[in-house]
Parts: sequence; structure tokens; C-alpha cells
Amino acid sequence: MKHFDNNLGSIFKCSDFYYVAVSGSKIYKFNETTDPVLIASGLPSAITGLYVDDNLIYFVSNGGYGFYIYDMDTGEYVKKFDLNYPRFLYRISF
Repeated sequence: MKHFDNNLGSIFKCSDFYYVAVSGSKIYKFNETTDPVLIASGLPSAITGLYVDDNLIYFVSNGGYGFYIYDMDTGEYVKKFDLNYPRFLYRISF
């Protein structure tokens, strides 16, 4: 993957797209027919899980010790909860 530096992180699939955390604080989006596009940067480091819903990215970060929501429209994120070394993020539908 020529678009990423040497710090390729976890890859997450949401709907028809893949999201990859790179260098722990950037998120790229792509699918089978597109090249990766940077959609978020300057985030807390060590992203260990994420879920995308419309224009919001919900993610957990070990470096930021918490659960965050990133708004792709505004480019801003907010920490919602403190967490001690989160490892995953799951979405449960009812």
C-alpha cells in the first residue's frame, strides 16, 4: 500500500469501505475500486477500534485513553468517555 507510511495500523470494514488507522493518528478510507483518501488526521494515537455511521467516526484510542467521536463534516473530535487501554470497539444492532 504505497499511500501509507511504515506505521500501518488496523484495518476496519464498515459498509462498503475499508478504514485504516495509520501512524496511530490518521484514518484513510478506500474500497476495492478506489485509492486510499485521508479523511482524518491529528487524532489521539494508537486507534484500536472504529465504527463509521454517516459522517461520524466512533473510535477508541490507547494513546488518548478513551472513546471519541470524530465529525467528518467539521473535522473536529470530542472525547466522550475515559477508558483504560481500550482494545476493540463493537457496534451491536438490535
